[in-house]
Amino acid sequence: PLFTMVLAVFILKQHADKHSWLACIIGFIGTLIVMRPGIIEITLASAAALTMAFLYAGTNTTIKLLARKDNAEVITLWTNLMMLPLALVPALIFWVTPSIEQWPLVIGIGIVSSIGGYCFTRSVSAADARIVQPFQFSRMIFATAIGWIMFSELPDIWTWVGAGVIFGASYYIVYREGLARRSKGELTSG
Repeated sequence: PLFTMVLAVFILKQHADKHSWLACIIGFIGTLIVMRPGIIEITLASAAALTMAFLYAGTNTTIKLLARKDNAEVITLWTNLMMLPLALVPALIFWVTPSIEQWPLVIGIGIVSSIGGYCFTRSVSAADARIVQPFQFSRMIFATAIGWIMFSELPDIWTWVGAGVIFGASYYIVYREGLARRSKGELTSG
C-alpha cells in the first residue's frame, strides 16, 4: 500500500497531503521493524518480499493507467497473455506432467486465478489505487494461516508489530482519503 501511494503520486499524478506522506514514512518504519536490518541478516526471502511489494504496486499503477483507455476484460486478457512466455521458460525447465487426479486442480487454479485477476483489475480500475490496496492485507492473514497449518510456522512478535504499524499507516492513508473525498463532496454540493 505504501509503494502504491508513492507510485500513484508520481506516475498517476494523484494528490497526497502531508498526513499521507507521514503515514507512508511510518509504514516504511513498520517495514524496517519486520526486516530488522542490522539486527538480523536480511535474507533473500525478505529482499524478495520487499521487491514483490514494489512490483505489485507497479502492477496496480499500470492497471490504473491502462484502465483510462481499456476495460478490465482487455487488461486481464493481455496480462494473462504476457505472463504466458514468462511462465513458459521455467515450465520447460521444471515441467512435471500432472496426473489425472491433478488436472482438475490445475484447471481449477487457472479458472480461479483468472477470475481473481479480473476482479482485482475491476476494483483497481474503478477506485483510487490507494483505497483498494489496503484490502490486500487479507493475504497476510491467509498466508499466516497456511504457514501455520501446513508448515507449523508462525511469524515472530516483531513481524506482527511491524505488520500492525504498516496496516495502521495504510488504514490512515485510506481514512485521510475518505475525509478528503467527503470534504470535496461537501464543497461541490454546498
